[in-house]
Amino acid sequence: MTPLLRVTDLAVEFPVRSPILRRRMGQIHAVRGVSFELHKGETLALVGESGSGKSTVARAIARLTTAAQGRLEFDGVDLLELSGAELRRARRNIQTIFQNPYSSLNRAWRVDDVIAEPLAAYGVGTVAERRDSVAALLARVGLSPEMGRRRPAGLSGGQRQRVGIARAIALRPQLVICDEATSALDVSVQAQILNLLVELREEFALSYLFITHDLGVVRRLAERVAVMHAGLIVETAPTRALFGQALHPYSDALLAAAPNLVNVAGGGISRTRVSGSPPSPLSTPPGCLFADRCSYALPGCRERAPALATQPDGRLVACHRVQNGIAKWRDSTPLRNLPAPTSLPALRTSRT
Repeated sequence: MTPLLRVTDLAVEFPVRSPILRRRMGQIHAVRGVSFELHKGETLALVGESGSGKSTVARAIARLTTAAQGRLEFDGVDLLELSGAELRRARRNIQTIFQNPYSSLNRAWRVDDVIAEPLAAYGVGTVAERRDSVAALLARVGLSPEMGRRRPAGLSGGQRQRVGIARAIALRPQLVICDEATSALDVSVQAQILNLLVELREEFALSYLFITHDLGVVRRLAERVAVMHAGLIVETAPTRALFGQALHPYSDALLAAAPNLVNVAGGGISRTRVSGSPPSPLSTPPGCLFADRCSYALPGCRERAPALATQPDGRLVACHRVQNGIAKWRDSTPLRNLPAPTSLPALRTSRT
């Protein structure tokens, strides 16, 4: 099956300049070579701790951030080769729901105008037809017509996010990027928004790239999960398989940091402990970028970077100690003892 979105060797870098001399002193390697696929009608969750590069990947796909290298093939067309009118047409099929439903909405506009703005920008329908479309969108996301006459400041956080969702689906896109779309909401409101997203996915045949730090949301919404660490994907797997038994030590550590999660496939209990911080994004050290935080790393792990290899069950894992679908590190004694973590930053916040 041809994927809707194929990301190949994507890298994103940001220059670092001296605050005094304004000279370039180096560059931040935010994304170091990410590859994954997303199919039509699928929800792929991109998870990892704060600073792993998840949101930077999302912004690069939406062409809100410039990629240093790679390919972003959407429906068979490389987005990085498009510009002008061609890029504008492609962007119509890729919309984003942002984390903060207040800062992402124009506070000077009425809600009606916020939702109608993408329709007007692409010349969809007459003024009267757009007005009818806005009313239908408000109703579909659970808001009354009266809400359309308000401004974002007069709405609750959940209502603002519903406005953001209505705006995102107004053009009937194929792909919706949800960048921490529920993390700023109360738990009860979060559940309502998740239910709405599931309904809209079925109704409009949407595909979701879901950026989140909440593994409970991942288990509920996503068919597959891609785990990021230090700008790289270290494991991609079906959600049920990953939660049953993660193969990469870092993926295992994410599950261990969420003790309330129950393994859905009856696998072993996560036991990996992680301390310290990821390597500096200003440099790319040799070997596995997780080696200095991994209690199962061998000397060779610090010398040669592991490739993202396909396992017999189809998942992809970048670890020297995973072979033929077997996590050999699980049967070994930790080479060093690390303190038990209270939680990983990934399960608190993520704005990278």
